[in-house]
Amino acid sequence: MKDYSQVLSILRKGIFSRWNSQLILIGTSEGGFIAPSLGRMAPETCAVLVFGGSGAWRFKDDIALLLKKQESALSEEEIELQFQMMKQDPSSEKFWLTQTYKYWAHSFELSSCEDILDLSCPVYLSIGSKDDMIESSDALWQLVQEKKKTNITYVRYEGLTHKMVDDKYTVFEDAVRWLAKELNL
Repeated sequence: MKDYSQVLSILRKGIFSRWNSQLILIGTSEGGFIAPSLGRMAPETCAVLVFGGSGAWRFKDDIALLLKKQESALSEEEIELQFQMMKQDPSSEKFWLTQTYKYWAHSFELSSCEDILDLSCPVYLSIGSKDDMIESSDALWQLVQEKKKTNITYVRYEGLTHKMVDDKYTVFEDAVRWLAKELNL
């Protein structure tokens, strides 16, 4: 978040005279944790769009579910031990599932749920029905409905995976149409 905060600080100084002081934040996959968090910190945020990356659970719970769905040989206890080991030794030179221990030590406690529920700007959450994290996203939508948050739109694309790409690019066209409607563009 430091990098994003630095960019915001530069923008706020007025160096870019053409900036209209509005932010539209877009997050995909793990960026689905970052965009809502940044949106919550930045009052300039006028919309947040997330593609395949936000749910009600912590990131480590999403990863544990993903490993289970992929029939990993690791037990739940072994996965938890792996997370604890990475937290105790956040090395940039050791890797697990193609990411460094440092990455995991920083990321596995992330959750966008509170940030999303706290946003007052329009929020667009989209996920493919074949995304391995669909349960977490559906759980978030359930919380949105329970809290009667009318600024949040949830779109579930049947048949799409985590990549959120179809041959007609309707996912992104739908998002642009939603954004234009929400912001009166």
